[in-house]
Amino acid sequence: MLREMTFAGCVLATAGFAMAGGKELQNMEVLYDNGKVNYQGIQVANDEIVPPMDVIYDNGGDNYANGLEMTNWLEIEDFTLSDQSTVEHVDFSVLDTLAGNNLANWDGTAEWSIFSDAGGTPGSLVASGMGTNITTAFDRFQTWDFWDFGMDLDTPVNLAPGTYWLGLHLNVNSGCVTRDELYWATTDLNGTNDHHLDLNCDGGFSPLSGFETSFSLSGTSQACLDLQITNLVGGQTATFDVSGGEPGERAIVAWGTGGPPSVFIDVNGWCASFGFNIQMQGRKFRIAGSGIFDNSGVATIQRQISENRSGMHILFQAAEHGTCPGECMSDQLIVVIG
Repeated sequence: MLREMTFAGCVLATAGFAMAGGKELQNMEVLYDNGKVNYQGIQVANDEIVPPMDVIYDNGGDNYANGLEMTNWLEIEDFTLSDQSTVEHVDFSVLDTLAGNNLANWDGTAEWSIFSDAGGTPGSLVASGMGTNITTAFDRFQTWDFWDFGMDLDTPVNLAPGTYWLGLHLNVNSGCVTRDELYWATTDLNGTNDHHLDLNCDGGFSPLSGFETSFSLSGTSQACLDLQITNLVGGQTATFDVSGGEPGERAIVAWGTGGPPSVFIDVNGWCASFGFNIQMQGRKFRIAGSGIFDNSGVATIQRQISENRSGMHILFQAAEHGTCPGECMSDQLIVVIG
């Protein structure tokens, strides 16, 4: 989750109107309210704008290349959460092999399951249920028909940081007995554990290497660490306070100006996914500083800020050492140097 901050008395962002797809949502009189509507991702309920949920995990978009049958089989894909999170919603892509079929083989139901991780394979069942408020939207025809599915979990699931497995199954009536030719569409390989499937929906998991499926999870997350910055002014010494860490462990504060995420998986004891590029030329990294968490779980780091940095937008994020295979990080802060 991004938070925008400023220093030296300048306010960058104010509330009062909402933007969606580049359009301003005007205040209008409600003549009739029949429930909830969505306007380009902004939900409006009872004449009040409801902030959209955060995307807490994204396994990648549809690559329009393949799919894995999800009525005859239970398909299972892994995901990793860096923060304590509550999963409330799943978006995923579906391939219908019968062009122009308009999902005629779908009975309107979707089952979900979340499993623990057991050394790179699905472990015990954590939670399961039925999808609610299911939406479908035709995406495109590319050899087959591709559809975008979205659904709420009937019971939101609160999960600690770590790796889990998401299971999806369409058509309750098929019961892993009949094959209705609906497929969980693939995404590009991303270096995570192999896909698994359950041929009989009975807990017998089989690995299927070389495949990743397209989905994202939305909900709310609670950052493991809290990062506070004071006196971030050009020519002065800024203080970075990182709290919530394990006493005796090392904290690091990284900075960047954007770019692709920098991901470190068990690199010298670090497991951290920074939301921006922290790598400079060669093997140098943009590190504001590091420190050790005291007995209260607080690490205080100070750094002199160059005078020529004034007015720049900088992203900061903190991480804790020694948390592998999980991650313990702060939210990203978007900061303007005073």
